[in-house]
Amino acid sequence: MKGINIVRQNTVTEKLGLSARLQQRRAALIMVGAAVFSQLAVAGEDPHWLEAEPGYAVGAVIGTQGAGLSFSGKTHMHLADSDQIQWRLMLTGMAIDDWDEAEFNDIEYEDSDFSTYTMKAGLDWFPFHGWAEPVFFSAGLLYSEAEFDGNADTGRSFTAGDQTVNSGEIESLTTEVEQGSVSPYLSIGWGNKITGKRGLSFQTEIGVGVPTSDAEVKLTAVDPDNVISADNLEKEKEEIESDMNSAYGFFSASITYQF
Repeated sequence: MKGINIVRQNTVTEKLGLSARLQQRRAALIMVGAAVFSQLAVAGEDPHWLEAEPGYAVGAVIGTQGAGLSFSGKTHMHLADSDQIQWRLMLTGMAIDDWDEAEFNDIEYEDSDFSTYTMKAGLDWFPFHGWAEPVFFSAGLLYSEAEFDGNADTGRSFTAGDQTVNSGEIESLTTEVEQGSVSPYLSIGWGNKITGKRGLSFQTEIGVGVPTSDAEVKLTAVDPDNVISADNLEKEKEEIESDMNSAYGFFSASITYQF
């Protein structure tokens, strides 16, 4: 038990250090979003903005990466005749405390805490006319932060690595996951081509991102009878890391106001 306590202490120390860095990065994301929003507000105060065609859009978004705000605007760039290229910034996030239905690598967790925050910056290309005019293709970067802390439900059987653990055979298995990563993304979507009159617009998007840095995963077992070997605990850790470090899909929908 003494060895287990030492491992737990080291895990918490490392976790607190990484969490502090994540908190600093989150503050930076909020500052970036506030700066963009203030610039859009200044543009809206232009006395001639009511006479001009819409050039910006701000909206509320919800999706697999949480809820938040989106900001977009026209550019003067073109890849083809009469197309449109917009820049877009999106800030989203969500947090769930005391989550009893979490699952990592086929293990059920209880009393879990989960949070994720994402900033997306990219360019949306609207190449078509006619009925397909709202279709766009997007590329850019996602900066995502995710944290998970949960206790495996030891009241039911599960597999850790190659080891089957039956109900009640160990006292606890705690999993802590943290990841802060920049991910290039590609997506396709529909809506919010900024044209015509100002007003409400709708947008949906589906895409894929690829993390460029590895997740930090910590597993701590209270296992007096050594049911789970060190090799199987390490294999379980590597499998969770592999899941976190692989390409992932995302979806979002938003309502925007063009001005």
